[in-house]
Amino acid sequence: MTTPPNPEPGPLSQSVNVPLVAIIVTAITAIIVALIDRDGVRLQVSEEGRITATAEARATTIAETRVATSAQAPSSTSVVVSTPRPVPTMAPPFASPPPSTISVVVPKPVPVVVGWKPDYPGGPGICIDGCADFVPWEIVKAEIEVKVLPQLKEVSAGSHLGLQDFQGKKNWVVTVTGPNGAIVGNVFFGTNPQKNYDYDGLIWIAIKKGSSYVYSAFQRFSDGSYRRG
Repeated sequence: MTTPPNPEPGPLSQSVNVPLVAIIVTAITAIIVALIDRDGVRLQVSEEGRITATAEARATTIAETRVATSAQAPSSTSVVVSTPRPVPTMAPPFASPPPSTISVVVPKPVPVVVGWKPDYPGGPGICIDGCADFVPWEIVKAEIEVKVLPQLKEVSAGSHLGLQDFQGKKNWVVTVTGPNGAIVGNVFFGTNPQKNYDYDGLIWIAIKKGSSYVYSAFQRFSDGSYRRG
């Protein structure tokens, strides 16, 4: 069997093959352009189907992108917060200095001895420690009435002291008068009525109870307090 010879392509087949090749080349070119254009490369296709790649500087594309982005982005607003300056405090021109702490040492009270002095210049009273100090009668009277008599159960509330003359001696006797005005006792400064009025420096209170007296002794201290002797 004889194989027929390959027919040569006629004019029709040549006209069909040329456009098909152009279509394929155009499609491939479009794909390459799409892929390469992402990296900033633009392609130019010649009329003959040749592809010429013209690479632009990537820095230019990036710069254009930044310019466009900056033009679209809202500008930032700077907020300036001012802090008020502290107002200096000034002391008044005549401000008094702050009070200073002063330590005051209060001496411990010590016992003293007393003696009645009816003829002291300026009025009666008691001498302290041999008349190194003197306490007028008005002060002594108030001290005994407030600090001593309330300690004695034999003395009624409201009793007070008084002065009497004795055998021509003015203000010689100190009396205790009850609230009813009757004299109920006597006060002796420095002398002990139970021992023939010997001097001992104490304060003796003698309160009448029936036909006898109840005696109580007190010691005066340097702070004006009185304690039982």
